[in-house]
Amino acid sequence: TALPIYFSDITVVAKYAARMGQCFTSTVSASKCSVGKDEFEIIKDTTCEDVKKDTIYTTSRQYNFTDGIGKISPEFSCAAWKCLRPDDRGTPSAFQIRFAGCKGVVVVDPSLSNKKLKLQLRESMRKFESDHYQLEVCNPSKYSPGFLNRQIIVLLSTLGVKDCKILQKQDRMLSHIKEMLSNPKSAAEYLKLPPDSPVTAAVKMIECGLSPEKEPYIHGILRACQAIHLENLQRKARIIVPKAVLLMGVIDETNTLEYGQVFVQIDCQRAGIEPWVVEEPVAVTKSPCLYPGDVRVLNARSVPALFHLVNVIVFPAKGRRPHTDEISGSDLDGDQYFVTWDPDLLPEKPSDPMDYSPKPPKEKKDITINDVQDFFIDFIQSAPLGVIANAHLVHADSSISRANDPKCIALAKLHSEAVDFAKTGVLPNMGESLRPKAYPDFMQKPDRISYESKGVLNKLFCKVKKFSIDTDSHTIPPVVVDPDFDLDGHEKYLEEARTLLDSYNEELQSVMHHYGIQDEFALVTGNATKLGKFARHKKIHAVRVEIKTKMQDLVRAFRKEFYRGIAINSHEALQKASALYHVTYKNRTTVSTSQKLISCPWIVVENLYTIKKSKPHQK
Repeated sequence: TALPIYFSDITVVAKYAARMGQCFTSTVSASKCSVGKDEFEIIKDTTCEDVKKDTIYTTSRQYNFTDGIGKISPEFSCAAWKCLRPDDRGTPSAFQIRFAGCKGVVVVDPSLSNKKLKLQLRESMRKFESDHYQLEVCNPSKYSPGFLNRQIIVLLSTLGVKDCKILQKQDRMLSHIKEMLSNPKSAAEYLKLPPDSPVTAAVKMIECGLSPEKEPYIHGILRACQAIHLENLQRKARIIVPKAVLLMGVIDETNTLEYGQVFVQIDCQRAGIEPWVVEEPVAVTKSPCLYPGDVRVLNARSVPALFHLVNVIVFPAKGRRPHTDEISGSDLDGDQYFVTWDPDLLPEKPSDPMDYSPKPPKEKKDITINDVQDFFIDFIQSAPLGVIANAHLVHADSSISRANDPKCIALAKLHSEAVDFAKTGVLPNMGESLRPKAYPDFMQKPDRISYESKGVLNKLFCKVKKFSIDTDSHTIPPVVVDPDFDLDGHEKYLEEARTLLDSYNEELQSVMHHYGIQDEFALVTGNATKLGKFARHKKIHAVRVEIKTKMQDLVRAFRKEFYRGIAINSHEALQKASALYHVTYKNRTTVSTSQKLISCPWIVVENLYTIKKSKPHQK
């Protein structure tokens, strides 16, 4: 069976399948922001040939500095963001998009201000012809805290970063996790929890008089946060670095930055501080990262011409090779980069980057749906990425050379080929000599031969494992009605509140049953650590994303129904919230079973906060 004509010029089955998948990307449409045919244009990419006109750099490979990135006018970016998030202040500096068969990132460019052009998309962004001129947004650029993980730690250790420096980062994080119940504000700030997090709301309620020792909801939310951070430390060595961020990569359209330089401006509104520019050496990498040269040490500098860009890392459009390609062979179509200016984590002698030139793809004329089906079967059956990454972790842990071990170098190259498989259709071949015979104990593989690791990852693992046991003794306090939430006139909303409560609890129990979750608070925070058998065959991250999406939909629907017919900041909303609190908390003495759920009134926590704050003893 022949496939659609607009893909007919593609002769690589893997690429064909990728283009089909592009049509099914999860996006949010800026439905009120259409783009006319004369309001966007395709422009040329910046390649090594363009760079060599003004520099002495030479290269045998045609590198593309602007691979996957275009521009958006300031006015159109504001209009699109207002359409997507009407209540959000500020506009992101970049958007990962899908538009008219194009994919990649568009970054705000002041040079397009007050012009008819809304978008300038580069040739590398165009994947197939389409007349769907509707802007679809996958992800906006944003501030995200920076975390270490096992792969980054292995590379930093290989590059000479001392084990004690990494252990100190984890120790500090563990101390804040331990303080989650006794000093939750400090813990939440250190862990950089987002403003819309249930933990952040819980901290706000504590500030106006509630106590984790007496209020089961607050206690449960904080304990769920503790549990997920401990699990991530134990399973992934996911250690927060205060002087680090995770940022979307963009290009310097002003052509100011030189090779070896980047621009990073942080705007962390949750911290209540003004945007600030990093002006010191930074280590930059992205996951996955298996080759020591994937960690680049660059100089972050202040560039006034780029001050309009926040919460992105801006790379130079010149040099012997794009820094993005040096970092795991990445590009600028939405990749997120770990950036740290912590001097403890800066390698003194970085390695040269690896050559990430892809192998020639398998080509075929007149691709049919049967070819695509065969490709997907090969892709699913091979699934080599995880196997290669695990083998790399084992060999790096057991070798004195760490990630510089010849087996690790070979596996890094194989991993790059496996990443490219979705584009080239060329399967990597991992021989028996690269397969581990035994696994370090921190990888927790009870069905395999294990050995006692002496490496930094096992030192981290053992500390967390001991800490987890030490903190597993708290019990949730009983439910006691707080008279401060009693508001005159709430009685008229009691019947409606019971209906809302029953509907919400029914939906919540349905999600809990579907995923085998016993802990209401873990579900509400999106931090379920224990899942039922139905969910275990899936990747835990994918399951958590599913759960988070379901909970977001449930909360959104509940809030819409709660505020039906009443204003958000009205006295009626306060009375209704008071009624909801009372029907939830009365006649309940424990929350130990799934039948006694108490999270419902906290969905409208802004009303409970106002009620509590209004009491005379809180002023």
